[in-house]
Amino acid sequence: MFDYRSVIRTVPPTAEPVSLLEAKQQLHLDISEDDNYLQSLIAVSRSYAEHYTQRAFCLSQFTAFYNSLPSVIPLPYPPANASKPAVLEARDSDWNWRPLEENEWYFDSFSEPAIATVIRTPSWVSNIHPGQYGDPGCRITWWAGYSADGENVPVMVKQAILLLTAHYYERRLAADALGGSEVPFGVQVLLDAVKWRFYS
Repeated sequence: MFDYRSVIRTVPPTAEPVSLLEAKQQLHLDISEDDNYLQSLIAVSRSYAEHYTQRAFCLSQFTAFYNSLPSVIPLPYPPANASKPAVLEARDSDWNWRPLEENEWYFDSFSEPAIATVIRTPSWVSNIHPGQYGDPGCRITWWAGYSADGENVPVMVKQAILLLTAHYYERRLAADALGGSEVPFGVQVLLDAVKWRFYS
């Protein structure tokens, strides 16, 4: 389904789905000495949950690269966020990036996954095979995530992040005699409910 050469997160989220206070409440923790460490564990837990579900939780920007300009482009890491515009670019005859105009393509952010559709291929789009330069001939940049502040992230995701954060905090090793597992079973059960199925 996804024929991109590569996809990168170009702008990371500025917030997390759960707060430091929520994590401390989960742990019944009333000290502040470990606040920075706990905050880093929240970020690690969110990253794991995003990788496992193949979703973006808080507002982030992604860019996907393609060999040439496709007619239909399904985009990974749902849900797409329409609060900021997407940009579709292709190489011109001088091999420079040039954006398509609004009347040349359509971005359906409500589909899952989101889909970019080229209505009309511009005459200036290069027909040089990308192998001659080694660089991609098309790229699309879009925003994804439930919200910027994490408020709209599904409650099951939030609970999974809290459980995983507590697990990492209480067990500093990958696996130990108490837990035996790197990731608690309950975390995966919660995340399976929102996992993007078409990746597997």
